[in-house]
Amino acid sequence: MSVNVCVCVCVLDFLPQVKHIQGDLVIRGQHALRSLAFFKELANVTGNLVIDANDQVTSIEMPNLAAVGGNLVVTSNKLLPRLLLPRLAAVAGDLVINTNDQLAAIYLPDLARVGGATRIKANKLIPRVRIPLMTTTTSTSTSTSSTSSTATPW
Repeated sequence: MSVNVCVCVCVLDFLPQVKHIQGDLVIRGQHALRSLAFFKELANVTGNLVIDANDQVTSIEMPNLAAVGGNLVVTSNKLLPRLLLPRLAAVAGDLVINTNDQLAAIYLPDLARVGGATRIKANKLIPRVRIPLMTTTTSTSTSTSSTSSTATPW
């Protein structure tokens, strides 16, 4: 089962109580959406979590998200200054954080495992990303618009 958030933001009142999503959660092209604060209790997505092309989003904070069973993709959110996932420990697939023009902070202090590739690039304001606990990944790369470097897990 997939959940595509393509509805009027005013009917999302039930989302603060959602803790688990069986399948994919895709939030794409929501031009009026400013925050994902309504996912404050979300702990697990068994499929992919995609947050893409949401022009007005200025906050992605999911304080209880612990695991993503597929890929975690955060791309092309023009005004997003920070990505805060303090309890995220595992991503079974790829971790992709690309082309978020205003992204200045990525907070993933508990992330220990990424099953696929880790690609964090073309976020103009982030020269280097630290993921202190990450020990396993297929490949890891980070870059900005002017430099490219390999990130080493700490």
